[in-house]
Amino acid sequence: MRPGKCKLCGAERELCESHIIPEFCFKPVYDQKHRASRVNLPEQPAAVSWIQKGFREPLLCCDCERLFNDNYERPFKDYWDNVRLPSPPAGRIGGFDYTSFKLFHLSILWRAGVCSEKGIKLSLGPYAEKLRAMLFSKDPGPVDHYPILGRIMMMGERIYPAGSIGLAPLKRRHKNCRQYILSYCGVEWFVAVTDHPAPELAREAADYAPRADGSMMLFVGGWLEGPSVRHIIKRLKHRNEKSAERIPNGTTRRGT
Repeated sequence: MRPGKCKLCGAERELCESHIIPEFCFKPVYDQKHRASRVNLPEQPAAVSWIQKGFREPLLCCDCERLFNDNYERPFKDYWDNVRLPSPPAGRIGGFDYTSFKLFHLSILWRAGVCSEKGIKLSLGPYAEKLRAMLFSKDPGPVDHYPILGRIMMMGERIYPAGSIGLAPLKRRHKNCRQYILSYCGVEWFVAVTDHPAPELAREAADYAPRADGSMMLFVGGWLEGPSVRHIIKRLKHRNEKSAERIPNGTTRRGT
């Protein structure tokens, strides 16, 4: 605990060591020592490092930490632990609460936008404040505002257990808006950041994103086929190429 300004309510209070992504999302990748490996950025000295208890930093006061836990994290975990996931190539899941389910995912996106952790931090611009207000007031907005798509990552017959420890958030353009890709719980979650969706995106949201009736479509595919893992492979390849340029005394081959 340390004093500071809560990112959610704005009050000057003692701040908790808040998880950027809830720890239960990491449990499938923990080893016997309660550690998980992290693929580091190319400019960092080691390709892989070990972390425990996920990524945390002082973000929320105790009241806001409780708000997230009671209204978003716990309901999602209880649902996800018991949901029957679809088989390839796609299927619809149902039975969740639209408000808590959608705001759980938006809370992770928002935390990634207000944190300082390299490799996770995102730039949400004016949408950071809009998401903050939605989370604080427990307002998920219409289905086509900030729609979320999901793709289950399969490794053979089982779900690929990667969390965001190794899969950094990605940003791309999608149907005339910014889309972020975050990976946790064995799923790539695609969040379109807009509250003024184009007609094409609104139609996509109606078909695939979380609905007010508590259902959504999930696609299913191989773990190597998704953009998150492909990005990690590209980062590791780039690191290996940089390492190959070096000679034992630490100087580079170029310019010698």
